[in-house]
Amino acid sequence: MLGSKTRISGGPYTFIEEAFGKYAGFLAGNLYLLGALASDAALANALSDTLQTFIPQLRTDLYRMFFQFMIFGGLALLQLRRKQIPVAQKTFRVPGGVIIPLVAVAGTTWLLSNSSKAEATGLTIFILIFSAIYFVTQLLKKRNNP
Repeated sequence: MLGSKTRISGGPYTFIEEAFGKYAGFLAGNLYLLGALASDAALANALSDTLQTFIPQLRTDLYRMFFQFMIFGGLALLQLRRKQIPVAQKTFRVPGGVIIPLVAVAGTTWLLSNSSKAEATGLTIFILIFSAIYFVTQLLKKRNNP
């Protein structure tokens, strides 16, 4: 019944916001996001655990983090390379672009894999280098296509 009474579209947080107010909707949305990130990280850990029988290097935290970064990076690359609808490109833009999901994935992977501080620093440097490469390529694309 509540779904037919809301005037805006959205997920479960929209219904909670309508029923209990903006703060409860904000909490529900953030908990939903946290749950989605945790479940993605859990699935990546399960895949890494399964593949340890075939790839013994995945028992090392550094290789495990690199493997998981490649999984999420590959999925993000597939999503970004997909043919976009021009209207959707003009109406919605994520602030921070690709950096926010990368930092979220790296932080979640680091927290769930119990890596050392040096490995986390290495992963952060890796992300920063590839983010810089991404921004430079985007800048060059904009300059070549006026």
